[in-house]
Amino acid sequence: MVVTGLQIREVTKSFGGIIALDDVSFEVQPGEIAGLIGPNGAGKTTLFNCISRLYDTDRGDIFFDGHDLLKLAADDVVNVGIARTFQNVELFKTMTVIENLLVGQHSRFLPPLRGNMLRRSASAATHTFLEVIASAARLPAAWREESLARNTAEEVVRFLDLEGVKDIRTGDLSFGIQKQVELARALVSRPRMILLDEPASGLSHQELGQLGQVIKSVRDEFRVTILVVEHHMELVMPISDRMCVLNFGRKIAEGTPAEVQKNPAVIEAYLGD
Repeated sequence: MVVTGLQIREVTKSFGGIIALDDVSFEVQPGEIAGLIGPNGAGKTTLFNCISRLYDTDRGDIFFDGHDLLKLAADDVVNVGIARTFQNVELFKTMTVIENLLVGQHSRFLPPLRGNMLRRSASAATHTFLEVIASAARLPAAWREESLARNTAEEVVRFLDLEGVKDIRTGDLSFGIQKQVELARALVSRPRMILLDEPASGLSHQELGQLGQVIKSVRDEFRVTILVVEHHMELVMPISDRMCVLNFGRKIAEGTPAEVQKNPAVIEAYLGD
């Protein structure tokens, strides 16, 4: 029987003599919004980077819907249904919003490519080039794929209320809107799970208040599982079904938000008296 959801089992990761993750285990069930919290330097983003295969682990296992993620290259993770956003927005700043969402779907139509961030940029250019060639040749398959990609992009644009900026270059938008575009780009890949890395970073108080409802709406509308790294407790506590707390690379608590809030180790390490 295939075990669904995300399973993190005894994951350890060190950088030189610094242990960033120390025997961390927890699970995220399908359809949950799970919060991953902890003080700065607790290992939260390191764990995200292990899940999305930007880092190798020293030991341990990471499974998603029966797939052994540690056997995959970073470019293949999206193909098993996992998308992510970054604390620092990673968009093509000279492209419009809609162009970013079209490029964000290239993995659905082209074989995965290997390489670093420069190669990823090259893969976007390759995708655009192939679209031009296919359109010039009037290939029916290309028409269908382009139509599907554009319909998906337009659907997500409407859902996230980005219609007013869809033809504007992302580099000309506010940081808060760029965050929404990055979430939109994750959604157009039709993931089963989204990793949100500090989605509230850099947002205003008003934007922060709206973000929680957006995240819950994304879970419900697109039927995705969501794992959120966040240090804004006013955002992550109300939206999370369960939470995992890290401190100095070790898991110190796991449970519902109410249970975590009352945990003495969490109060001492992070939430304060």
